[in-house]
Amino acid sequence: MISKQVAAYQDQPNDGKRCSACCMFVPGDPSHCTMISGVISAHGWCKFWEAGPNDTCS
Repeated sequence: MISKQVAAYQDQPNDGKRCSACCMFVPGDPSHCTMISGVISAHGWCKFWEAGPNDTCS
């Protein structure tokens, strides 16, 4: 796991890309990511964003 700072994570989408459409996103309460440590927003984004069904890549 890496920090939000290293991933350049932000709480808003970037050019229409958002965590909820990323293969590393794990929906839940709270939502998290398989790469970034801590709680993340479904509407967020990071530089490692990769399109795909939720929780299908690492």
